[in-house]
Amino acid sequence: MKHIILCFISFFIVSLTLNSHAADDHEQVSLQLLWKHQFQFAGYYIAKEKGFYDTEKLNVDIREYQKGINVVKTILDKEADFAVGRSSILANKGNGAPIIALYAAFQKSPLMLLTRGDIRSPAELKGKRMMLTNDAVDVAEIQAMLIKAGVFKDDYIHQDHTFNILDLINGNTDVMGAYVSNEPFQMSYLNQPYSIIHPEDYGFNMYSDILFTHKQMSTENPELTKKFFEASVKGWIYAFDHIEETAKIIFEKYNTQNRTLDALIYEGEALKKLSLIGGIPFGSINQGRLEAMASVYLISGHLNNQYEISDFIYSGNSSAESKPNHDLLWQLAAFVMFVIGYLLYRNIMESKRNLQLVVIAEHDQLTKLFNRHKLIDSLSEYINLSARYQWKLSCIFIDIDNFKNVNDIFGHNMGDLLLKEFAKLLTEHTRRTDIIGRWGGEEFVIILPETSVLTAEEIATKLCETVFNTQFCVDQQISCSLGVTQYRKDETNEEFIGRADDALYIAKHAGKNRTAVL
Repeated sequence: MKHIILCFISFFIVSLTLNSHAADDHEQVSLQLLWKHQFQFAGYYIAKEKGFYDTEKLNVDIREYQKGINVVKTILDKEADFAVGRSSILANKGNGAPIIALYAAFQKSPLMLLTRGDIRSPAELKGKRMMLTNDAVDVAEIQAMLIKAGVFKDDYIHQDHTFNILDLINGNTDVMGAYVSNEPFQMSYLNQPYSIIHPEDYGFNMYSDILFTHKQMSTENPELTKKFFEASVKGWIYAFDHIEETAKIIFEKYNTQNRTLDALIYEGEALKKLSLIGGIPFGSINQGRLEAMASVYLISGHLNNQYEISDFIYSGNSSAESKPNHDLLWQLAAFVMFVIGYLLYRNIMESKRNLQLVVIAEHDQLTKLFNRHKLIDSLSEYINLSARYQWKLSCIFIDIDNFKNVNDIFGHNMGDLLLKEFAKLLTEHTRRTDIIGRWGGEEFVIILPETSVLTAEEIATKLCETVFNTQFCVDQQISCSLGVTQYRKDETNEEFIGRADDALYIAKHAGKNRTAVL
């Protein structure tokens, strides 16, 4: 009996040793994802869970996106062996980054604009609030679609993306950058109407979720690159052939976002439609289409004129096509001509308007700030927006203390120069979203959209201190008094601005060089 036990122990040790040697034979590989775990990366989970990587003797570490990670930088710095990137990696490549695209998981980008159903086309986005990521290169197809519709950056209100669908539902924004595979499910689940504005419908069809690596990896480790490529493709094909099974695996093992199983299944079905299109093999990349995509980044200013992307596609991708797609190139040429023509026309017309209308009708000739007429128009517009979307709206009324003494002692020319310097200071020490104008004489008004009275008071207090500590053009201490107030429901322009003026009056009579709130 003792002999049998010793044999069993010896067999167990030998098995462990063999397994250890087998594990040692596996190459360590890291994959950086561009977002949190979800069906968007299903092929990689399946390749790992179903043993496709193991068959190729690869031990793959799948790394979830963490805030602050630059996916391209992880490859360039060799912190990861492979990564999944957006179509914007094409701009990185064109600008000199030594990277290679193995395949595109999605033939069509899931990125689109989502509305509550009241806005259905890009042309309707003028004057609307839009949540987009701050990195414009990541949403170049969105920007190109807007340009084609005649909507430029100054024509809408950009908001930082909160990635919270409730901000759209609750009216905190009008439009949100979203994925066709995710947010529509949430809207339907919450019984909310919605509309999708997709760049593809306006001629901008971009690849998405491109698997890429460092050029050095593909040249120095061609066998490893090939193994990872083939196993990953196999994982994706299985995932799309078994969506419910794949969704369950993600739900049980990779569900860091706590998504429902139904949501993951919906995502899988939506992404399959973007990946497997018209008999095109999974992962196909067409050189002509890449050239068309590159032109979008060229027009949007994210790609230099001497870009080079001819060696971007991985040579081991047999489904890749090097022949240009002439239909796409003709569409691109037409779009480029449209943009050039439109921009020329727009520049000519805007030049005339700037000379004849904007400068004269809306701006104060001395300080170049908005004049009183424009301020009143802006105030009416933002009061309407405040009432519609339950925004907080505040106003600061400013008066330069003892300005008459400046004119009397130093003359009106120096007084005018002081007003210019004061206006410049206001512009430099306020936010881009604030509307600044000269009310008249030495009085100025700042309109602060989506700003509470407490925040407005903080801004006013800092302005007061900055003015007092600034050396202006005259040899005299310059200070100012400021009145602050917040818009109240159903009041008129006159009541709103009048209360700010009353607060200014209190500050003046309390000793000047201070802020008062009403």
